[in-house]
Amino acid sequence: ILTGFHEAAMMCQSAFKYVYPNQHLSFKYTTVNGVNAF
Repeated sequence: ILTGFHEAAMMCQSAFKYVYPNQHLSFKYTTVNGVNAF
């Protein structure tokens, strides 16, 4: 399972570079800022 997630992440990085060749890819974690209240 973990290998599949890694391969999917690598595929997404490659697709991003192909679609947006002039933009820098930066990773953001959604849990850094916490969860907003409803």
